[in-house]
Amino acid sequence: MVRLVSSTAQREFPNEYVFELVPSAHGIVGSLSDKSLRVFPLDLSGEASISKAHDNTITGLKSVDQNVIATSSTDSTVKLWDLRTKSCTATIRSDTNAPFVCLDVLGNKLAAGTELVGQDAGVVFWDLRNTSKQSLAYIDSHNDDVTVVQFHPTDPHGVLTGSTDGLVNIYNTSIEDEDDAVYQTINHGASIHRAGFLPGSCDHNKVYALSHMETFSVHQVANPDEAVEEPKPIELGDVREKWDCEYVCDVLAPEGYIAVGSNSTGKLKLLPYDRDHGIDTVNEIALNGAHGEEVVRSVYIDAARRCVYSGGEDGIVKLWTGAFAEDEQISKPEKEQWEEVKKSKTKKSSSKEKKEHKHKHKHKHKDGKDKKSRYEPY
Repeated sequence: MVRLVSSTAQREFPNEYVFELVPSAHGIVGSLSDKSLRVFPLDLSGEASISKAHDNTITGLKSVDQNVIATSSTDSTVKLWDLRTKSCTATIRSDTNAPFVCLDVLGNKLAAGTELVGQDAGVVFWDLRNTSKQSLAYIDSHNDDVTVVQFHPTDPHGVLTGSTDGLVNIYNTSIEDEDDAVYQTINHGASIHRAGFLPGSCDHNKVYALSHMETFSVHQVANPDEAVEEPKPIELGDVREKWDCEYVCDVLAPEGYIAVGSNSTGKLKLLPYDRDHGIDTVNEIALNGAHGEEVVRSVYIDAARRCVYSGGEDGIVKLWTGAFAEDEQISKPEKEQWEEVKKSKTKKSSSKEKKEHKHKHKHKHKDGKDKKSRYEPY
């Protein structure tokens, strides 16, 4: 059954892109292509602006706590912002002064992925209680821009990274030596757009990978303490035909939905999924009209208020209400099951082997204005 939902409010920013949306105690915070941050009340009835938050493109936006957010940028800085005063409370740089492509925050930990500079591209870590110096860095495990970094939700030492080199790495950050810290490398075979840990168990022992070419796979997380052969990954290949879409916007892991869109039809759909059973292409939520022919860059589900926020390359932030019933639970998929894989691409490899991996895709650095930028990491 397809559930149709209509937009009930919106804010418009002509000639700009809306990159990301995150929640806070002050409302919804958005990053725009004009290098600004905007803070909206939950009903989108107004806005507050932090103009020129960075000198270059904002590539990451995360909530630190209810009053503080973190941003990353290709201007080689990560910044912390106090939403109560709309002011920057810290400006952070890596030792190599590399441009940043992504970031993540969990508790007092902050990590940011860098562009490839010379021979180095990696992930840098800080303790938010002392941002004057980086606490750790891994710079040899990828040989192109790091587009994704994510802390493990329950393992205090687990971190995942994805890169345009086509690799997804999982680290144990209690180990300083990079060769020993990387305990799993997944070769997805195409430039990584999204990757992350899937919920569904106490140990979050499955991860997904989504490429800029819309290929999708699910992998078991290896146990570094056990000499057990990893099960073969589930590789769905190009999911556009399977999921009746033209691009995958995001995997909304905590909420259990995958957001997919179609430029030509102006559709945005939320497809329920279960990490062990697959994706439900029957009981979808369709957001009518979405962002027209423009790409949807960000979707945030407010589970408590049972509503959805979306931002796109049309420069519009939209609020969608009535998307979820009060007692709604995600059903197990009835049609589209995860497919069996024919060939495993998961391997444990050394940094030297990973350095020799060649990836044909090469993106250009954009400021959010090129219509082809859907297929770029930022």
